[in-house]
Amino acid sequence: MVWYHYLRDGKSRDGLRVWLSKENGCLGELVKAANEAVGTNLAFEEVFECDVGKEFYGFKSWDEFFVRRFREGLRPVCQEKDVIVTACESMPLSLVRNVKLQDEFWMKGSVYSLVDMFDDRKLAMEFEGGTVYQGFLSQYSYHRWHAPVDGIVRHCYRIDGTYFAVPRFAEEYCLVETGHLEVERCMASMSCLSSRAVIVIDADDPAIGTVAFIAVGLHEVSTTELTIKKGQRVKRGQEMGMFHYGGSTHCLVFQRDTLVDGFPMDTKVNVPVNGPLARIQSQSVA
Repeated sequence: MVWYHYLRDGKSRDGLRVWLSKENGCLGELVKAANEAVGTNLAFEEVFECDVGKEFYGFKSWDEFFVRRFREGLRPVCQEKDVIVTACESMPLSLVRNVKLQDEFWMKGSVYSLVDMFDDRKLAMEFEGGTVYQGFLSQYSYHRWHAPVDGIVRHCYRIDGTYFAVPRFAEEYCLVETGHLEVERCMASMSCLSSRAVIVIDADDPAIGTVAFIAVGLHEVSTTELTIKKGQRVKRGQEMGMFHYGGSTHCLVFQRDTLVDGFPMDTKVNVPVNGPLARIQSQSVA
């Protein structure tokens, strides 16, 4: 597609005049989003890998800027054994338990349909009755994904999305308050319709079991890139892939017998990537 090639071309840097401008507020919003997550007060060049002495901070295209990396050490990986770390720096959006294998996800509320999310009935059956956590990434967020647990990648694949996927009744039924366009207000259904990448990890910790990460591109422009392979061992905090070109959301899916709790659903800022997201609860022995 034309936009795909353009956003990776050097000519797309002209768009960065707005994004990196201190006058129109975009640069400030980028820095604010990164600082609010961890309570710091750093400048853009202190937060992200870049070259402040070069034009456009050294970014060679708009997309290279979009997938910018944090500077080393700014997002340390939580090492507490019973913690699930945040896979995407994002704002908590939804937490649903006892998720159905297949459901009418276009109905009112945050309803998830596992068969449609995974595009694989046999795999989806492993998560029937489990828990789905979803987070929202704004245009100002960090757009790379990191492993939430230690383990082996059992499945790793991409699913093509559909065009014009926003329900016509978005305003009436999808009332999630993100302050963004109506497509972001229907992200449960977008997890079944949009372009997405699925990573299934068999965790080393038996109390965690198997965890699925689903990266969902929003609108017709956002897409996904995987940087890991099936059969690969990953450590929590290890990069697994990234979004390109536009807005996005992601889901973590846990199995029925995984007792996971402590999600920060009341926070109104991004939860820092690699930081604690939830805890695994020990099963009591009868």
